[in-house]
Amino acid sequence: MATRILHVINDISADMRYGGPAMNCLRHSKFLESEDRAVTVWGTYSGTPLTFDGSSKIFRANKVYFPRYRFTFQFRISNIHSLFKAIKKSDIVHVHFAREMNPVLASLISIFLHKKLILQTHGMIVQNPKLFYKVWDFLFTNRIFSKASLVLPLQKMEEMDLRKFPINRFLIVPNGIELKDSFDNIEIRDGIIFMSRIHERKRADIFLEAVDRIKDGGYIGSIGIYGEDAGYLSQLVELLKAKDELNWYKGGVSHQKAINILSASELLILPSYHEPFPMVVLESLTLGTPVIIMSDCGIADTVAEIDPLFVCSSDPAEITIKTFEIISKYRSIELRTELARNAREIFSIVRTIEGFNRAYTIATYGDLNAQSF
Repeated sequence: MATRILHVINDISADMRYGGPAMNCLRHSKFLESEDRAVTVWGTYSGTPLTFDGSSKIFRANKVYFPRYRFTFQFRISNIHSLFKAIKKSDIVHVHFAREMNPVLASLISIFLHKKLILQTHGMIVQNPKLFYKVWDFLFTNRIFSKASLVLPLQKMEEMDLRKFPINRFLIVPNGIELKDSFDNIEIRDGIIFMSRIHERKRADIFLEAVDRIKDGGYIGSIGIYGEDAGYLSQLVELLKAKDELNWYKGGVSHQKAINILSASELLILPSYHEPFPMVVLESLTLGTPVIIMSDCGIADTVAEIDPLFVCSSDPAEITIKTFEIISKYRSIELRTELARNAREIFSIVRTIEGFNRAYTIATYGDLNAQSF
């Protein structure tokens, strides 16, 4: 009989405000289905859900009680019964875990029903000294972590953050990306872009400061900022108004449109602070589009192995220097094709699926030597 695996994800809304965890959960789940494993995704949404290509899903419309805290406090009482039924039928419960009511509820029900519980945190949990987080962790997070069969960080930096919690076992499983066999490697690229949620941690202000220097240095290409508002849009608009460049902000875009934009651009700059595992960077590189990320990014070491030029500090002056070096280096279609080929090998979804399969085997049968994949 096939092992029954349930994935629980808090927000799979089509506006993609939840970012990578939602997209990755849906993408990975369909690849995990096999004769030996039956996979169901239980997810909530506001408005409309993302498209799902897997065979089994339980998608529920959520009520958002406090819009300012959309992810933490979106919930319906009926979710309790729905999760209980789904978890009871499952052998392994894989919760995409954060300090949010739905994943906490799913984890507590799994513990109550003595199910194998795997937690994947996607960089969403670090220790926080504020009273709310201390109380929440005392009531929920610490207990759930201590009872989990396995916790899956995306990379070593996240594991080090999570070691401050009472977690017994780790297995590092990086995100992977689903790739088409080929892509349109446009010969003439144009544009420097920022593509991410418009949130304070993404530091669009540093992007703007760097762009000022880049344009002063003679760059004449286009500038584009893409992303849904996640609390920082009003500040961004004020910064753009001061520069008389409101047209730089293009708003949020669908995933397919984002791919099209990335594949036609010269460079993606993502100055986010402590970004755990930015999928937009993987997508950019696998399309042959160079990137600049910060040295504190969770995948900085891996990206630097592809090209050291792609990683730097948050100093706009250094970003400017790197920008001109990268644009000059990657003008040829041959180098961009080589970049895409290298990135596709490194970030293939195959590695991720192998990691998850190993996690399910460890949770079921045990493996004292398992630390990372």
